[in-house]
Formats: sequence, C-alpha cells, structure tokens
Amino acid sequence: MEIKIKYGLVILLLIVILINQCLSSYLVPLAESFHSNNNTKISFQSKNQNEFKNYKNMNKRLKNNNKRNNDYDNNNIKSEINIPFKYKTEEERLALQQIVINNFFDNDIVSISSSNIPFNELFYNQLNDEQKIVYDTLLRTCQDQDNLISPIVQLTHNNCDNRKVLEYFNDLKSEKIFTSFVFDHPEFWWVGSYGASVFCQDNSTFIIKYTLVNEHSPEMNLSKNTIITRNEEIQTAIQNIKRKISQKGLTTVYDVLRFIHDYLVTNIVYTPDMDNRDKYYYIRTIYGALVKQDCVCEGYAEAFKVLANEYGINTITSVSATHKWNFAQIGDQWYVVDVTHDDPQLINTNGEKIYIPLGDKSNIRYNYFLIGNEDKVTSTTIYKDEKSHILVHSSYNNNNRVIEYPVLSNTAYDPTNKSSSLLADQYICKKSNENLTGCIKDTYYIFPIDGDIPTETTGNLYYCNDLAKCSQKKDIGNYVVSDTEAYICTDENSCSLLILESQCTSSTIGKLYVIDKTVKMCFDPNINNDEILSTNGLPRCNSAFINYASGCVDFNEYETIYCIDSFSVILKSIKDTSCTVATDIAGYLLFSEDAKRIITPESSEISGFIYDCEANGKCTQVTSGNYNINYKMYNCNSSTGICIALLSNNSDGYYLNTEPNKSSYPLIKCDNGNCFYYTGNIGYYLDQSTYNNNKYYGLIYCSTTILCSTVDIEPGYYINSGSSSNNEIIECSSISCTSKVANKCSGVSSSTTFHQGYYCYDSDDISAPLSFIYKSFKLNNTITKLSDDEKGSFLMNVSSNSESKVKYIYTTVDENIFPGVSSKINGIFKISKYYISQVIEDGIIGINTLTRSRIMNLDGYSFSPNIKIYLCHSTTTHCTLLESCPSEMYIYNSNNEIGLYCNDYTIHTITSAGYYIDGSRKVNGKTPYVLECTKTGYCKSLTPRNVYFINAGYDSSVNKLIRCQSDSCDTITAVVGYYLAYNENGVLHCTSSTTCSYHAIKYFSNYLNAGAIGSSEIIIQCLYGKCITITPSIGYYITNRASVLIHCTRKTRCSEITASEGYYISAYESKTIFKIYIIHCVHRHGNIISCKMESANTGFYISNVSNTLISCDKNKCTSVIAEDGVYRSATTFFDYSLTTKKKRNNNETINEKQVRKINNVYNIISCTNKNCNILSPDEIAAIPICNFNNEQCFIDYNYSYHRFATTYITAGGFCTNDDRSIFYFATDSIVLDNRIIGVSPSTFIYTTTTTNCLKASKYYSSNYYPVGSAIYRLNDNQITKSVDPGYYFINIIKNTLIIGHNINEYNNKDVKIYKCNSFSCNIIDKPTTNSFFVDKNKHIIRYTAETQKYSYIDTKDITCIYHNHQCTPKYDMEEREFCITYLGELVLASKSIKSHESGNCYKSKDINRNIYGYSFSNHLYHMDQYSASQIDNSGYYIVTKSSNYTATMNDIKHHPQSIILYGCIKTNCKVYSPKENIYYYDIQSKSMYRFEKDLWQAPAKSGYAYISIHPNDEYIYKFTLNEQIIIIEDKVSDGFYYTVDEKMYKCEGSACQAISDSDYIFTNDGVIYYCEYDSKELEETECTLQSCISGQYYYINDYYYQCSDGNHLKVMTSKLCNYENKYIINFPTFFRDDFPKSIQDAVNRNIRNNGSSAISKKRKNFLTVVPAVYTHCQYNVENGEINFELICVNNIVKKNITNENIEICSLSNMGYITCTEDSKNPNKCILSLAIRSIPRSYLYIFNIIIITLLLL
Repeated sequence: MEIKIKYGLVILLLIVILINQCLSSYLVPLAESFHSNNNTKISFQSKNQNEFKNYKNMNKRLKNNNKRNNDYDNNNIKSEINIPFKYKTEEERLALQQIVINNFFDNDIVSISSSNIPFNELFYNQLNDEQKIVYDTLLRTCQDQDNLISPIVQLTHNNCDNRKVLEYFNDLKSEKIFTSFVFDHPEFWWVGSYGASVFCQDNSTFIIKYTLVNEHSPEMNLSKNTIITRNEEIQTAIQNIKRKISQKGLTTVYDVLRFIHDYLVTNIVYTPDMDNRDKYYYIRTIYGALVKQDCVCEGYAEAFKVLANEYGINTITSVSATHKWNFAQIGDQWYVVDVTHDDPQLINTNGEKIYIPLGDKSNIRYNYFLIGNEDKVTSTTIYKDEKSHILVHSSYNNNNRVIEYPVLSNTAYDPTNKSSSLLADQYICKKSNENLTGCIKDTYYIFPIDGDIPTETTGNLYYCNDLAKCSQKKDIGNYVVSDTEAYICTDENSCSLLILESQCTSSTIGKLYVIDKTVKMCFDPNINNDEILSTNGLPRCNSAFINYASGCVDFNEYETIYCIDSFSVILKSIKDTSCTVATDIAGYLLFSEDAKRIITPESSEISGFIYDCEANGKCTQVTSGNYNINYKMYNCNSSTGICIALLSNNSDGYYLNTEPNKSSYPLIKCDNGNCFYYTGNIGYYLDQSTYNNNKYYGLIYCSTTILCSTVDIEPGYYINSGSSSNNEIIECSSISCTSKVANKCSGVSSSTTFHQGYYCYDSDDISAPLSFIYKSFKLNNTITKLSDDEKGSFLMNVSSNSESKVKYIYTTVDENIFPGVSSKINGIFKISKYYISQVIEDGIIGINTLTRSRIMNLDGYSFSPNIKIYLCHSTTTHCTLLESCPSEMYIYNSNNEIGLYCNDYTIHTITSAGYYIDGSRKVNGKTPYVLECTKTGYCKSLTPRNVYFINAGYDSSVNKLIRCQSDSCDTITAVVGYYLAYNENGVLHCTSSTTCSYHAIKYFSNYLNAGAIGSSEIIIQCLYGKCITITPSIGYYITNRASVLIHCTRKTRCSEITASEGYYISAYESKTIFKIYIIHCVHRHGNIISCKMESANTGFYISNVSNTLISCDKNKCTSVIAEDGVYRSATTFFDYSLTTKKKRNNNETINEKQVRKINNVYNIISCTNKNCNILSPDEIAAIPICNFNNEQCFIDYNYSYHRFATTYITAGGFCTNDDRSIFYFATDSIVLDNRIIGVSPSTFIYTTTTTNCLKASKYYSSNYYPVGSAIYRLNDNQITKSVDPGYYFINIIKNTLIIGHNINEYNNKDVKIYKCNSFSCNIIDKPTTNSFFVDKNKHIIRYTAETQKYSYIDTKDITCIYHNHQCTPKYDMEEREFCITYLGELVLASKSIKSHESGNCYKSKDINRNIYGYSFSNHLYHMDQYSASQIDNSGYYIVTKSSNYTATMNDIKHHPQSIILYGCIKTNCKVYSPKENIYYYDIQSKSMYRFEKDLWQAPAKSGYAYISIHPNDEYIYKFTLNEQIIIIEDKVSDGFYYTVDEKMYKCEGSACQAISDSDYIFTNDGVIYYCEYDSKELEETECTLQSCISGQYYYINDYYYQCSDGNHLKVMTSKLCNYENKYIINFPTFFRDDFPKSIQDAVNRNIRNNGSSAISKKRKNFLTVVPAVYTHCQYNVENGEINFELICVNNIVKKNITNENIEICSLSNMGYITCTEDSKNPNKCILSLAIRSIPRSYLYIFNIIIITLLLL
C-alpha cells in the first residue's frame, strides 16, 4: 500500500510540473502586459540608447519606487509610460515626418468651435466630462506647490473588476488628456512625459495615479524644490517682459504680439540638439527660452504662448513631427506665428551658421508673423505646402488624432486695422486725472505731459510701488532702476531713460554706469568718478566732464565754448562761471572732429561733425548730404559721418541741397569759395560733389525750378543749364561727363561735315531745341546752313518739355562720333528738348516710324511697315532691325522688364509663369540668358552658370529642363534625378523625363547631381538654405531620404544605397569649423531606417558592414577591418548599476565618497573575425573594474558586490576603469583587491611577476603579447587578437616581433613561431625538414633541419610579380629557388629565371591550404602562402596540375590528364609516368589511384592491390578503404592474392606475379577461386569465386576449415572441436588426389556397387566436394592436429546388422537412415560395401583376439 502511495505521489508531481510548464507559456505574455505582484512591464518610446535608462534597470526601479510610495501596489492593474515628440531625436522625428507625409492628403485643418472658450484652454473643451475631471486634477496639482509631481485621480466604481477597470482606463484616453493639458499649459513645463498606473483600493474604488516627473521623464532628476525655484525664475522673466510692454504703452494685440516676437528673436540663441547635448532637455521648455535664453522651436513656441496668454490673447502651440510653432487669434481669425523660423542663423560666405549674440537684431524677419495659410514664406513656397508645418494631432503619437486645431485665415493679418485688435483695459497702463490704472507694480513710467499712455521719450516720471500705488516723481536727479537702466530728470516735466554700462572699465571710458545706485560718468576706472548731474539737475561742467564726457577742449584755451555732450545736447560753458544748455544757438552746426567743440566761421578747421540743433539744445547728428555752413560747402560721408569742407576752386559749382530749405532752394551754388542757396533752371547741371580729375561722375536734373534730383549717367548730350556763358553742352560717356562749347548747325567758314550721330543747335541760343543729326550733311562758306525744307531730312529735335514727346530714331553711327561709341554701330537714339541719349537696353524695342514714338507695350503687335522692331544688346549697345522672329523665340524687354514671345510675325507678352531661354540675345552664337517671368509677363533677366531651371517654354513637353553651363543655356530632356536649381537655394527633382518639380531645401542634405555631365561636382550639397555642387570626398553623405545614403568610392563615382543599421563615415567637411562627423543609421518604427549626421566622438563605432569598425579620433574617422578583440565604443550609455550603495559586510558600510557616481559609461564592442556587437549592460557589468597603479591591477573591491561581478582574471583577459573608457590588459593573473579601508595597500602576492597588467594605449601598439596560442595587440581604446595570415617570430620575453635585421634574433631561444590563419593563431614547433618562411616583415627566412638554425637565403630577397602560374623576378634567380611578391607571398620557381623574364612558378593563395611546388633542383615542397617545407619522405604525391593541390576524386574523374605523379626517395623527387595495373599510394592524402586506359581509377572497396608505396617498392598490399581514406596494412606473405581489380597474384619472395595458368587457387585469405588463363593472352585471366556452405567444414591440404560466410574458409580451431558433436566435412574434388583413403575408397565403392555418387555440388560456382559425416572430434594440443571418427560418406549404403535394415548415409540427418526404394534410381539401395556388415560386437571380439595374438 505504501509503495502504491509513493508511486501515486510521483505521478501527481509529474502532472503538476507538466501543468506548470504549460501554464507558464500561456501566462508569461500576460505578465508582460499587466502589473502583478510588483512585476511591472515598462513600455516607452526611447530617445536613444544613451539618453534613457536600461530596460531592466527601469523595471526594477519603478517596482521599488512603487513599493516605497504606494499602498496599492499589490492590486496594481496596469501601468504605462509615454514620452512626447519634443524629446525624440532628430532622426526619429524626421522618420515620423516622413510617415505623416506619406499619409498626408490635405493640410486643411478640421474646424472646431472657438467661441466662449477661455483663451488658455482651447483644447480643454475638446474633452468629455470624465477626461475633464483628470485634466482639472492635473491643473490643481501643478498649481499646488506641495504636490507637483504625483497627482492621484480617485474615481468610485461598483467593483474593481480588472476587465471593466481596464476598459474604463483605455476609454479615458490618457494620451488625449495630456496632449490637451500640455498644449494648453506650457507654463507647467515639467509636465510632458507621464506615467499612468491603475490600482484597486477596495471593491468599490479604483485609483488612477499619474506621475508627472517619473524615472522615465527626461526631467527625471527634478525635485519639487527645483521646480519651484525654476518657476520663480520664469515668473521674474515674464514680469520683466510685461514691464517693458507696459512701459512702451502698447495698446493693440498686434503690437504686443510683435513685441513678444521681437523680444524672443533678439534675446534667444537658437541651440540645436547636436551641438548641446547637456542642454538637451531644458532647451525644449519655457525655462530654456525665458531664463537660460537657449532653446529650440519648442522653447520659442511655448514661451510665445505663455507671454501672449498674459495679455488674454488666444494663442496655441501647434506641432508637427519635427517642429513646433503657434496659432494666434485676432478678432475671429487665426493666424500663423513661427518665431523660430523668423530667427534664422545668418550664413557666412562659406555656408556655415553664425549664431547671433543676445540682443542682436541683424537677423530678425517677419516671414512667419501673423501670416495666413495661403501666404508665401519664400519666393516659391506657401506656408501650407511646407513639410515642417504638417500638423500632427497628438503630443505623443503621430498616428493618433486626439485633438483638433482651429481653421486658419488664408491671408495675413492687416496691422492697419487696429480697431479690431485693441487690448482689454486691464492690460494697458493709463493715466486719468493723475490716477494710474492697469500698471505693473514696482515699475517706472514716463507719460507725455498731455498724454494718458506711457511713452519712451521725454515726459513726466511716475513710479508704481509694490502695491501698484502710483505717483509722480518731481525731484530733479537720477532714479536708478537696475545696473543698466536709470531715469534722469532735469526738471519735473523732462525725464528720460538712460541705458547704462554695468561697470567702469578701460573699455567704457566716457560712458555712464551705475555704482551704489548712483549714475556716474566713467572717466578713470581707478578713481571714484563724479555724478553726472548737479543738484539743479544740469550736467556738471567741471574740466573732467568737459574733457572726457562731453569731449570739449580745456577751458584754458577758450573763455566760452559750445560742445555736444554724451546725450547729444549742446552745452554752453563760460569759464569759471556756469555750464548750461545752450538755447542761444540752433540750426546746422559744425563741431570739431576730435572733441565735438563748435567750429566758428573764423576757424580754419575744415572737417568735423554736423548736428541739427533745436532751440532747446537737443541736437541730432546728420551723416550724409551737402550742407552750406559758414558759407562753405560741406559734404558728409555716410559711412564715417565726418563732413569735409570743399574749399578749392574745384569746389565751385552746383550741389544738391539736402537741408530743410531744399523745397525753396534745391541747389547750392559755390563761387570763389563762397556758397549760397540757389533756385535752379530746367535742365542739367554737373554735380560738383562728384568731381574728380577734371571729370564729373554725376548729374543733377531739375525738372522745375524748385524740383531737382541726381540722375544716373547715360551716354549722350545734355544742355548745361549751369553754364555761365549759356552756350555749353554736357557730353557724357557711360561713366563720366565733361562740359564743352555747344556745336551750332550753321555759320561755318569752311567745308564741314556734320556726321550722323552728332548734335548741333539750330540757333545761337542754347535754349533752342537740341538737334540730333540722323543723316550726315556738309556745309561750307557758301552754304552755311540748312534750309528749313532740308532740316527735316537731316535733323531731329523736340520742342516740348514733356518727356512723353521724346522721339526715337534708328541709325548708323561711326566710331567716336557719339559719346561712348568706340566702333561703328546701328543703334537707337532718344531725342528730347534737353538731351540726346543712346538707348542701351536688352531685348526688343518697337518704334512707330510715323510718330517716331516708342511702343512701350508690344503685346499683340505684328511686324508692319510703320512698326519697326529692333533687337538690342546692352553689352554691345548694338540694335538690329527684325523683319520677323525666328520660330518660337523668347525676348526680354529690359526697359519695362517684360518678357515677350515672338513667333514669325506676331509678338505676345508671356502669360505663363516660369523660366524661358532668351533667344534674342546671343553671345558668340550662344544663349547665356534666362528669363524668370510671372504670369503677368513681368520678367527678370538672369545670367546663370552651372544651374538648371524647369523649362516653361514651347518645347517643355519634350525638354523639361533648361541647362545653363558656363556661358550657354539650352533645353534638354530630363533624366530621373536631382539638379541644382537657380539661386542655389534648392534642387529640381525629376521623377520622369516630363515630370520635374522645385524643392527649396532649408535643412542639410545631399543629392546625386544628375546634371553633373562632364563635371567632377557630382554631389549637390544643401546647407542652411543654400545649395552648391561639390566634388565629393570618399565616404558617405546623408540625403533627403532618411534611409538612403550616397556612397562615394572615389571623387568621380558615387551612387545611392539603401542604408542598413550602423554607422557610416561621413564625407562631409565643414568649410569653417574643424569638426568630425559620423552618420548614424538606426531602425525606427519597425523596419524603417533613419540616418542622421552626428558629431563624432573619439573611439569606435559599429559600421553597417559585419566585420568593419569606424575608428574616430579628433582629426578624422577611418574604416578599419575589425580583428578579434574588444574596442571602446565612442558611444555611451547610462549605467545605474554603479550608483547603488553597497555594504562590505553586515557591520561595515562604504563611505559615501567611495560610492561610484559614474553614470555615463562607454559601451564596449566585442568583435570576432565575422562580426561585431555592442555588449549588453549585463555583459559589460561582468567585465571587472580594476584599480590600476604602476602596471599593477586589482579588481575593485566595491565592484565585486555587483551580481554579475567577475573576481578573477587570467592572463589574456582584461578589465577597465570606472567609466569603461580605459582598458587594462592582463599580462598575468588579476585578483580581487583585498585591501581594507584604513589599512595600507596589500602586497602583490598572487603572481610571480612584479606587474600583471598594461594600460591599452598606442604606446604598446608595436608589441605582441602571446598568451598560450593567442597573440594580443594593444592600442588606444582596443585590445585585439592578431590573426592576420602569416608567420610571426615573437620574442615572448620582450613581446616584440622579430623584424629581420639580425638573423641571430630568429635563433634566440625565446623566439617562438606563431602561425595565424585569419581565424586563430597557433604555436608551431620547429620544422623537421628544410623549410622557408616569409615573416610578417616580408623577409624570406630559411630553416636548415640539420643545423636547426635559421638563416637568410641571400643578402637581399628577390621580389617578383606572380600571375597565372607565371612569375617575373626583379633580378636573376640563378640558383635561388624562391622569390617574394610585393605582398609578402612566397613563390617557388620551377626553373632558374632571368631578370624581368617569366617562367612557371608556384604560389599558394591561402595560408590554410597547401600546394605542391617542384623546383629545378628536384626538390618537392609543401607550400602555403607564406612558407614551404621540403619533402623528406619516400613516397608518392599525386597532384592536380591546374591548382597544384593534392588531387581529389573529382580531379581524378574529370581531369585525368592534369594529374602529376611526384615520386620521392627522401628529398630527391621526380615526376613519374604511371604504369598500368599499379596503384600509387599518396602518403600525404592517404589516397590511391591506378592509371588504366588513360584514366585514373581509385579502388571502390577494401582488399588487396598491387601497390607502389614509393618509387623503389611494388608489391601486393592489403588496404582498408574508409570514406576514401586508404589505410595500408603490412606487405603480404607468400601465397595467392585476389586483388580489388580482379586479378590473381602469386607472391613469392620479393616479387608478386600474375598467375599464368588455369587452376583452382586457394588464396591466403581463405577463398577459393577458379581462374582461367588465356595462354595466347588475348583475354584477361578470369577468376570465379567458389562458394562454400556456411557452417560446414572443408578438408584442404591436411587442414580443416570452416565456411564462415559462404565464401571464406577459416582454419578450424580447438574451440570448434567437440567430441559429442557431429560434423559435415567436405572434401573438394580438385584436391581428390589428397583425399583420405577412407574417403577415396567410399567414393569408389559407392560408384561401383550401387551406381550412386558420393560427390556433391550444390549449384553453379559452388565447390564440388565429397561430403561426409564425422563425430568424436579430438584436438591434439601438442601438435595442433584434429582427428575425427567417420560416421558415413554421402550416399553410402549399408545393412544394419542389428535390424537387417538397408540404410543410406543422410547429410541432413547427420548419419544413416533407412533407405527407401526409388523407381527412378533402382540401384539406390544396393549396398556400397563388398562384404556384409559385421555386427559391432563381433568386431569387438575380433579386435581383442587380434591384439592378444600380437601381444603373444
């Protein structure tokens, strides 16, 4: 019973185990999803391996935290973690953006109702009631300083059924709640990542706990106090900004938003992630934007919302996968504000970023300020088409649509409509009857004397105290606000704001600063400077102030002086009397250049600064223009502000007046050094301010007497209205003008030719119309003028002042006739009353030949006799008459910037926007110009070089692109790819030959340049909005597609590749900053690969190639083939295992200083010769941390408490320092540091050496460290095993590689040879035969077996080139057998080869596979790639000629003619021709073949064969075949042997011969054959195996044999001999003469008496035998004889004496049986014996009688 119970328990236990095993496979997945028994599954979106925690560590810590902080953990139902987009890496966000783009169809935003929604809770109203409960709880928590981090939402439920609770929790949609919350409230900047847990408290209540700053939050280290402190800093910053807005008196929404926009742009430095990893988190918050003033787009957008919300302006943040910006509501419309994009980095000439310092407004812009959905943000792109502005509708998952955005206005906000955007009164500081409302406490305001809104100029000063109670400050003096601001009041109605320096230094001398709340002037940093105001509020006028601050000269020189002070106020100072604001002088005043002292008319100074001073003493400096001061003309330089008097006679002339009285006196005329204001005449004046070197470079044109202006110079003739003689003409070339006496059309005294293209006056009065000579004529002393009828045929003039009445004429002008015409041209000339000029334009000009007027708009005109069309070129100034247009030509009219399309006889304005080749302006037969046109016909003429355009011309359906190379443009058919677009701000992307589009590129990217035909600039590189073509460097470039890279293998060959996970060498080279980059490609969201460029760190990166690493130092990154070993990665991870406080024992706690604080730990890469992997944190934890000192290492005691700790290191192992940045290689055993705190270090006793480790560095890079059969190498950041193929001669004591300078080094007893084969290294023993090695230094070393010494084969190795079994040595080989390739490979010559000749040679391709080489010295060598061993064994070597490898069965079967048979007697080897019928045994491969009928054959089975073991031996051997391996047994003894090739041999003595007659042959191995020999030798001898009957015995040659298997006869042994047994013994008939007599007689009697035969033959090929039955076997031990007693012989018949029965011998019955008659054989039962059988008893008596007689 007890036993049964035990068996039952065992069975039950087995069932339980089985059930447990089955259930575990089901329950484990559930355990991964639900929180049970404190096992938490963490699900989160990680930034990257280096930024967030290790998965297992997070699991453990969250579990522990829950245990510490919650009472509900035992009933935890579910937990989740979520991290927002803002903390994802750039590559993750780009990958998300691509997903959004792929799923993006329309950028229209779903409309939501925004009426009656609080300005800061737009998204709150999209929640349901239960979601709002959670939202409200979050809001209260974040507003409560006592509970900022872990709000608890408690909801009552009927029961805590897990399924129902989970359904409720899932329906609650935490993602939507938190998206709405963080969008509505960026002021709670620490909220973003959240943890949610659901607990059951009892059967009726479940609790949802949200953790806002949890261990997975990027702000994980924040405490409650840190959050409170940062919030206080943020509020301070907000109040300061609000104070500035309030002080400015801004009253509209537009003005406030613009101020916030400008403030953020000018005060924030955009801080990209890649360059500021330590700032990664706060740059995404308002804390980074407002306090640190370092941020990215999230900081800009969230700060903008928070500040706008302070003024009740409805503003939200909007988010895409890669960007964040704002929507702002004004009135009932929503507009876009993107502050980040309005704060671009400036780009220098090399295309690099320039970060703008704080407060710099040089890069502020408004492309994205209050714009609409359809507004352009660049010249070619509208807002809604930008990828970076494609909205996502969640803060956490781009695929979830949890919130909606308002609809945008299609157009930008109109700031002139201010009535609809006034701020509410509570946000505006106003003054009413000396009462101030809406003002900010602790703030100063300046109000205009009669105004109610603050101003920034001068006025009454008010101060609002901490209680916001405001009052006017009426005291004269200074009111210091901060270290950089103070108000100064000179009286109660004159207060203004001063901007001050922070301190008095050598660089701020002469400027104001604050010290001890007092404003002082910085005169000397080493003294206590005076206040700037006296008690009466006026500037102090002591000498120091005058000299240093105001810049006036010392009083010793002048009694009374006027000067400009630091506030641009003119002061009047009377020596030793007073210093006051000057009110007795005003207007344009000149002050000295060095001291800003007023220059009087009597002064000889001729340069200084000009100020426009008012009567109240306030002055403004003027910096450009002409000014008449003290009757002198001063011209002011706009760049320096210095004005210089024009005093010489060359200064006499006319100047354009820029003073306020210019409306009455437009000119200033200077004559004899005196200048006065002048009213002009209609016409042209030479601009005296441009005079230089007797030429004028500018003109002044007066269209009326009071309206004058400067005009550009055009070649021509101009009436000189400033000529005193009233008879001068201004003649202008293209750059300068001169005045000449006018040429008249009459009154000549001699023959004079008036050339066409010249001018003349047809009157003595220059005010008469100026005439253009369009046809040459002559006058002489007879004909002195043209008649009135003739004038129209030669002259053209205009009598009207109106510009609309000018005339145009086309004519030919010879060289040097018209100004600027240096060669004969056909040109168009413009004639007015006051000038004649040449029309220099590009494009076509239409002239009505009837009216001589120009047709300004040629659209729709056709060629006709009255309409002449001319094609003009500005470069040549030449025009050509067009009779018609070439087919399909585009023309540019530069005068009105219109593009025209001309086809045959009709001209039309271009009406389709795009780019067109200007076919009208050809240069040397080429078309270098392109027109950029709008749909209205407005065009710009471009002169592009090496760029492409999308062709809008007539042939665009075929030729989609315009290609501009060098100085010519043409249209081409597009091929798929990218092209550099014009302006170099984007690319053209062609997806087919007819489909191309333009893409503005704002981010860094590279493209294969499809337009780089014939150019090395095959990459288009875009950086910060600028694209250029470059000649690539070797390496990889990132592209616009996250998973595609450009791989350049050389400067002229690049191709796109699909990236795989890993690092790539970046080929990008910065032009201005020296920085090394690397490309990192990772899996994102399933199988999506995303690549980004990162700053490279020192160390190693795993590349995408399995056995290749990228090694980076501070100068470059290079690709290296990884060797077996470990490498310090360039990447790090956050290791929490090193921060845990450990105990040494129960009583001792480690001092806090000893607890390791290392968090950022370097990854470690482990490589084999096949691949590399980064070790897991657990694997790294198993690598010991060592304390290193003076090449001694101990395993760190604290580390030993780690649960993965390794506490013993053998030689060849390694350990590291704390942060895994340094490797220590173990040269001997390293043990645990057994030192105890407070005790001196222990003695090093564990090894026999004084050191046991080395620091891995390049210092040891030339050393080799063998440990066992491995070779270790050390270098910076790596420990590797050297397995490069070759032979290493290493001194194991010095750890050095023998380099071949001294042969004695090779023979040093400490030198060992290592053979490495790419996978491993092994020590090899010294060779036993003469050998040759090529060592790692490419020296051939000979080893002589007899002396056991190494030597050089010659003073200098012979190098040779090896190819296709041929080698070409550099020098004569002579008697030398070996040469060496340039790669260090060993080559054996088959003959002595002359220098630079070729001959047959041998070389192995691999160190792992040997070949045979046969030299001209009859030596056979066994060779690998770097060594050769001389064959010193007698035997054969069967080799394939094509490869020189040992012949394989495949070679034997398919290439028999390529087999070479080498035979060696010791070292003497020859090539042998094989004989037939002989097997040749290869001693090396243990194979055997014979050559028969031109074919090589291998034995198919084991057996005997006629074999030659070596050239002096041929004999029969027995062999065994085991999987094609031949094992030769001993040479056979004398006898017969039947071989595996079916031949019978007789071996006798020292030879074996094939049989030469027919006979039965009993072989030595117990087999009988019958062989038939053809005496004529026409047929092969044929032997037939004779079978025997298994188990029966045979008598042959006096021996008994047992048939074992039907064929083989084995000698009968004593074990088979049993006296009681019966045996059938057969007597083969072919040995009949040797039959025993009893058998012979029985056979004869049987045949004679009863006609039956005793002979038996079972069947064909069985032995013919006489069988007999024997018994009573007896074995004679002494001589080994066996005797039997015969029972009967087969078929023998006898008569039984006892019963008189006739009996016959039966083999089956093993004796006699009754013989039965057989009708077929009637003689069967006839007795075989001649006499009757005598009874046995009688015979017994008879025998006794005979014996007795004999004894007698």
